[in-house]
Amino acid sequence: NDASLDSISTNLITQQTANGATAYVDGILVTSDTNTFTDAIQDIAFTAVKVTDVGSPITLDVSVDKDTVKDTITSFVTAVNAFQTLSQDLGKSTVGAVGALAGDITLRLLSRNITTKLQESVSGLTSNFNSLNSIGITFDKLGKLQIDDTALDAVLSSNFDSIADVFASTSGVSVKLQDYIGNYIGSAGLIEIRETSLNDQKRRLETDRLNFDYRMTQLETQLRSKF
Repeated sequence: NDASLDSISTNLITQQTANGATAYVDGILVTSDTNTFTDAIQDIAFTAVKVTDVGSPITLDVSVDKDTVKDTITSFVTAVNAFQTLSQDLGKSTVGAVGALAGDITLRLLSRNITTKLQESVSGLTSNFNSLNSIGITFDKLGKLQIDDTALDAVLSSNFDSIADVFASTSGVSVKLQDYIGNYIGSAGLIEIRETSLNDQKRRLETDRLNFDYRMTQLETQLRSKF
């Protein structure tokens, strides 16, 4: 006999009009078809999970995740050094320790040019931070990259945009490396061409060895029959 149950006591169906999500950002009403707002704040998405209490607005602090940026730079340095170690191992030519690609011109050019590009200044930048060296990333005496944490942290704190410029501007380090390495990897890249050439050379050497063995066998047979 409770009137509030009338809506379900007759046909067990209740209807509610579907509405978009609404929120106020800095006093401005914004709406979204879902609970996730992607255009309310430039470059930021947030999801509404509950109704905010009146008089208790939610404060959203937006800041740069400098730790993640530094971790990414550290990963970059680690990857470059891993390549240099592999390159040196493959190309070494010391007595008793000859690398699989000792003397290979493709390997030497790739390693040398990557080092050169890492040392170059980034063209088009007008600030003092226009190279890896200027933000605290330098080469040690063994040709490996090393990070000066104090110098890098200072740039991250006071000139954060310069980090992005050095790596990702039109002539940035990452862009130059990606363009250069793209010539080597993938289908019809220089590495694939060189690999094909080496395999062809290997097959020719194998054929020459078999032919030589055959000729030596024939010569031995002739000499034994003669003497």
